[in-house]
Amino acid sequence: MLAGLDEIGWAGLKHAYGPADDVPGLIRALASTEPDERERARRALYGNIFHQGSRYEATAYAVPFLARLAVGPQVPQRDEIVRMLAVMAIGYDEAYLPASLNIAGWRARIEQVRAADPAETLRQLDAWVEAARSEGERVMREIRRDLYDPETELRAAQAELSAYDAVRAEVAGLRGLLEDGDPQVRAAACYLAGWFPEEAAESVAWLRMLLSRESVPGVSANAIISAGLLGDAGLEPRLRDYLSGQEPLLRWASAIALARLGLADPDVLGALAAASEDPPLPGPGPPVHFLDGNLKGYAAQALAALGGHLPADVIDPSCMGWPEASRSRRSR
Repeated sequence: MLAGLDEIGWAGLKHAYGPADDVPGLIRALASTEPDERERARRALYGNIFHQGSRYEATAYAVPFLARLAVGPQVPQRDEIVRMLAVMAIGYDEAYLPASLNIAGWRARIEQVRAADPAETLRQLDAWVEAARSEGERVMREIRRDLYDPETELRAAQAELSAYDAVRAEVAGLRGLLEDGDPQVRAAACYLAGWFPEEAAESVAWLRMLLSRESVPGVSANAIISAGLLGDAGLEPRLRDYLSGQEPLLRWASAIALARLGLADPDVLGALAAASEDPPLPGPGPPVHFLDGNLKGYAAQALAALGGHLPADVIDPSCMGWPEASRSRRSR
């Protein structure tokens, strides 16, 4: 399962603390039968190849081996490995939600960094410092300017995109986890699928098949959110059924997805407003992974994002609670 792991020149690769020669041992430890050993390995990997949201040169090299563990039926806690792959790809999802990931824009920004003239960038930073409105702000801007290093910036940007593309290369194989017998694994696989718009056509088809037979609300909720992020407007009839159904978590998820698809009407707004005040209670089974399970905050963000795009005749008394939701987002 981990063939080739020791053939990588890990000592010549970098992570947050220097040479990445500790990574292969940590990857192996994720498959340990000892829970404490697995937990130590997870914490270490979250600290070195994913440090406070940053990805490094070694991160992309670790991804294929993590993916092999994720699809290995004998490996314990595979859902944790799938979630690790997701964060290795995108960092913290709060940077994107309630919108989806704009991968085309991300790739374009990397090209801009690569093509930028360092001297011109420094001139722009000098002008930015001069435009400070107070002495305190000026000092902070001077620190940021003095820390700027174009090679470091480009290296960091490339490492993050390389990690994303490494996970993307594994998505086709990881989609099979949507049929896994463990609902925790299915939920994590649903979450991961939503972050790869370039793979949307295949992923949407798999998510639809899952939803046609899934009985665990936590799994379905993650699938619904991902389908919305991937732009599956054809799922609207099924989402409308969930929205009028009896399961609170699926009503919440469907309202989030419909809002993301631009299909917000009083029923959707009412569901979001209600959830921003009184979100569904977590039940047994897998959690919603998006926004770290903050259902109330996600509903409030979705409402706030719609604020400037709704015609007046769409807003009616069912939307009570919207201003509070908007304030909630601004206070985050």
